[in-house]
Amino acid sequence: MTNSYNIYCDESSVDTDKRHRYMVIGALIIPREKKDEFLDKFNLITKKHHVGEIKWTNLSKSSLEV
Repeated sequence: MTNSYNIYCDESSVDTDKRHRYMVIGALIIPREKKDEFLDKFNLITKKHHVGEIKWTNLSKSSLEV
């Protein structure tokens, strides 16, 4: 087992017109040997919910199972 990881990160609310007061940076750290398992599950979720990218603006109560 190695100590290698894949890191996926993204930022939110980066506006040049200053409409948003805060910027948020998030990341997922996945052990390299779990990469394929993670991507398979991630792809299943995006296909199930018909989204190409998971963003808060894509989520609503009507698109989630209760």
